[in-house]
Amino acid sequence: MRLLPPDLPERVALSLEVHARPSEPLAAPGRASYLAVLVDADERGRELAHLSRLCRSHGQPAPADDAVHWSGAIGGLRLKWERHGEFSSYTLLMSARADRPFDDPAAAQLQPGWLSGVPGLTVYAGHAELLSAAPTPAALQQDFFAGHAVVGSEVGDGAGLAYSDFLIHADGFGRLVLVDQGFTPLMAGRMLQRLFEIEAYRMMALLAFPVARRLAPRILA
Repeated sequence: MRLLPPDLPERVALSLEVHARPSEPLAAPGRASYLAVLVDADERGRELAHLSRLCRSHGQPAPADDAVHWSGAIGGLRLKWERHGEFSSYTLLMSARADRPFDDPAAAQLQPGWLSGVPGLTVYAGHAELLSAAPTPAALQQDFFAGHAVVGSEVGDGAGLAYSDFLIHADGFGRLVLVDQGFTPLMAGRMLQRLFEIEAYRMMALLAFPVARRLAPRILA
């Protein structure tokens, strides 16, 4: 005998939403690349078609026409695509050698021209290195961030250390370094996703800044 009133039609779908965007696990040493793009509504179909061609070329099922996220293996990578309310994002993850920081990044493993052909305008792009041990401060600054000033902090209640210089480097990507001090692969993947998305939303929040700066003289007059 049923103990509850009839379900809200959307109850099951809403309950499963918490599982809709799971993080991709990554073990140290590993690396990731991330791209966030602004996509016009009339480009959504082209966005899906572009992703679908990549999936089929690697023997993977294409996302459904109404999909808002997809993840799967693309060669030696794990690719995760998400359609957010404000932008779309692509996350690429792979294992890596620990002694070649930011050399041969995850994004470079895709077939030539695919990433640059993604519909939309780049809001944020970043590479990340997941390390099993922290480098010395001098090595971190010189080998990972080209001598720039670096900002860092503990993350995950001390399970990791995160560093960035908050700059766009010559390849058009920002850089993050995450040091594993007790992460599980799932925790590390989740933390990388959070750090990438913080940067993407930071850039989104700044989109109105140039407009505000142009209007400031008129407002203050």
